[in-house]
Order: sequence, then structure tokens, then C-alpha cells
Amino acid sequence: MKKRLLSCLAFTLALAASAQIELFKEINTVGTDSNPNYVYVTNDGKKAYFQASNGTDGSELWVSDGTVAGTNMLIDLDGTTSNSYPRAFVEFNNTMYFWNNGASAMWKTDGTALGTEVATELAGQYFEGSIEFNGALYYIDKNAGVTNGDIFRFDGTTASVSGYDKSNGDMYVSEMFLFNDKIFCYARTSTEQSTIGNELYVFDPSNDTFQLFKEFASGASAGYVSNFIEYNGQMYFSAANDTDTSVDALWVSDGTALNTVKVTATQDFAVKGEVFTWNNLIYFLADDSNAIENIFSYNPSTQAVKQLTWFTVDHDANSYTEIDGYLYYRGETENTRTYSTSDARLFRINPDGETIEQVDPDNKLDIDWFVKVVDPNDNNIILMRGDDDGDTIVYGTELFWVNPAAITYSQVLSTAKPLSEVARVYPNPASDYLMMPNKLMNAPYSIYDITGRAVKSGVISSERLDFNLNTGLYILKVEVDAASYTQKIMVRK
Repeated sequence: MKKRLLSCLAFTLALAASAQIELFKEINTVGTDSNPNYVYVTNDGKKAYFQASNGTDGSELWVSDGTVAGTNMLIDLDGTTSNSYPRAFVEFNNTMYFWNNGASAMWKTDGTALGTEVATELAGQYFEGSIEFNGALYYIDKNAGVTNGDIFRFDGTTASVSGYDKSNGDMYVSEMFLFNDKIFCYARTSTEQSTIGNELYVFDPSNDTFQLFKEFASGASAGYVSNFIEYNGQMYFSAANDTDTSVDALWVSDGTALNTVKVTATQDFAVKGEVFTWNNLIYFLADDSNAIENIFSYNPSTQAVKQLTWFTVDHDANSYTEIDGYLYYRGETENTRTYSTSDARLFRINPDGETIEQVDPDNKLDIDWFVKVVDPNDNNIILMRGDDDGDTIVYGTELFWVNPAAITYSQVLSTAKPLSEVARVYPNPASDYLMMPNKLMNAPYSIYDITGRAVKSGVISSERLDFNLNTGLYILKVEVDAASYTQKIMVRK
């Protein structure tokens, strides 16, 4: 693997001083869990729709305005104790459409019980993955055995399959992204699936054409195209690495196949999850040098790539959400796996784009999802589904919350720049010494193992720094000109 430009974080446990994650509302006061799920926040951010069970009426339609008093069951859709399981919410033309699983039909609501009814204009439809464009809603129809995952068009009155002439066979679309007035799709067609497989297709709403855009894995192998974002007039996404199709790489496109290329600065990274852009940086989850999934940032302007987390288990970062100048996400750490192999906690990246904090780190709540909701006083709050399985179970799986404006810390994670910016330290890998340039003379230093424990420290007094360390990965931290610089050091005996 080629050498990567990385920036290191010297992690220190962040202790919460206030604004703990707390129970927001116990929806199920009869049983153990209300299981709030399939949350959808309206376009204005002021209401969250979701399914939940109060223990009596089954899993039904609930809504929250960000206050406890304003969080209630909107309607028992079937009027019985059976489950309706509403999901697949989408807002269009000031109407909330959703799938009523109990009735096997699309329904709609204006936010009131009386205004909640069957959406007869969407009879026979069930869709996910919708895109609004030019006054119409484009969606992937999921009615199995009816339309094979075709792209449908809905104008608020009539739903109809797109005018694609099926010259390449039936379309099977699983993901869509709008860019440059065209809908890019991870898809396949019935006539090409044996020779091309699932790849990047493009649908043009102006003329209803649907055709292959680019093939990332040759033959019938899948290209695994996903995680679309737009930044600075370019479309970024993950897809199979053309030099090793067993892993995914980060790609960039101007909307033409000719100028759809692999991002050179990140070409050696196996992208493993969600891609997100914030504060002129692109964040992505990828394998580090130890094949552990951690967060990296990529600066398209400077081509710099930095590693932001250094966990020794897969971090599984996802659900990035910008709130009040911070980027929040959920992820896993060594500590969360003390309780379960899949427990997740709430983290946030500071406005500097690098410093990462864990919100309320002493809280053992397993967070399944979280969203930002604007309450009636125009304050941003974080609503989340949590399971207090790490504690003595008191509430079970319920609705929890935290106030971002009140989050303060007595100690935060500290960041450090790559040592390569000021000096070259060698050899690396090393056995029992490092050679230090004159620029680092008299500079304080520390060497940390992967758990964050300092194993050696002092002041650099000569060009040779001797040590006696076990084989493994270490972090060398040097203080130069009132700034901290770090470098990963591999010790091999």
C-alpha cells in the first residue's frame, strides 16, 4: 500500500460537564419498549414523524414538535391493537405521504388526525428513495412483481411510470441521486445484467432516456456505487476500485463519463461507509493501515488527507448531521463494545474540522438513530432512539434527547498536525532508534502506544533517539513552536 498523508489525533477522554443525554418521553408506559423507528423530519425541520407503540394501540403514527407535550400519537391508523407500522415517509407539496404497512397502501396526512387518509392517487404504489425535481416527485417503485424497481413520476395528482422505452430491458433501480438535472442510479437492466451487472446508470427526466453511465467492475460483477454527495459543482461517490474491485474507492465526476475519475489522493483507501461534506472537507470511513475502519477527511482544494480517529475497532461512523456549527454522528468504540458488539454512541466534530468529542461519554445508552428537530422556540434539539441496555434497564428502547446548545466539556480531544510538515523522522519502520533532524533539537516529545498510554517521553537532545519498545504501532508527538505534531511509528524487532 502506498504511503498516505495522515494527520493524527492524540485522544483524551472527553468528560461531559452538563447536558447529559436523557429520556425525552416514555411512550410505552405499559411494557418495556416503544421502539420508535423510521423517523422522518419535515423540510422545515419542525416536526418529526415516526412509528412507535404505546403498549396498547400497536405500532402507529406518532409526531413530535421537539417538546414533550407536543410528542403524541397522531392517529391509530387501524383503530385496533394491531400494528400499522407506518414508514417510508416523504414530504411533497406540503403533504406527508407514507406507507401504511397494516393496510398495504400509501397514506397521507396534513399533520392532523382528520387529515390523515388513504392516498388514492398513489393506489398500488409503494416507494422509497424519492427525489423532487421540476415540480414532480421521482421515486423507485417497490411493489414487488409489478414494476421491477422502475422510476415513477408523481405530480401530486397522478403517478405514472417514466417514459423510458425499455430499449435496454426492464430497469432495476436501488439508489438515486440528482446531479446536473439528471438522476444518477445504481441499477441494472434485464437485458444487460448478465454482461454488465449492477453499475452506474443515468436517467434524464427531460427525455426519459435511461442508459449505462460508467462501468466500474468488468463483466457481470457489481460496481457497488453508493454514498453520493455534491460538493463545489462535482459529484462524489464510492464505487469499486478499478485496480482492486474487491474494495471501494472515492470517485468524482462533473456529470460526464469521460471526466468521472478516481480521487487520486484517496486512491489507496478502501472506503467502507457514508461519505459526507461539511466545512469544505469531505469525510469518509475507510480502513486505516491496520485494516480498522476510522474517519478520514479529504480537502479537495489542497488534496490533503487526514486520519481523524484512531480507534482499534471499526468506528462505523454514520448519520452525519450539522447542528449549530458542529458535525454530529453516531459511531462505535472499544468502550461501547463492552456492552454489545454493535452499541453506538453520539460524537461530534468541532468547527475546526478535526477535533472530535464524545457527547456524554459516561452514558451507556445505545443510540440507534438521531435527528435534529427545531422546537417551537427555534432551538435545535437532538431526538434519538436509544436503548439503555448498558445500564440497569429502566426504560428500554425509547425516545431520548440532548440539548446541543448546553453541551460543554471539561476536557476535549486534542488535535495534532503531521510531523512531516516540519521535519522528517526516520527510519520508519524502526527497531530501537529514530534519527531526529536539527530542527527538533530541545523539543519535548512523547511516544504513545495505541491505547493512548505514554511509554516514553523527554526532550530531544541528540539526533539519535534510542528506545526499547515492543513490536507494534506507536504515535510520536513532538512540541514545536507552540504547536503539536505527530507521526505514526511502526516498531519491528
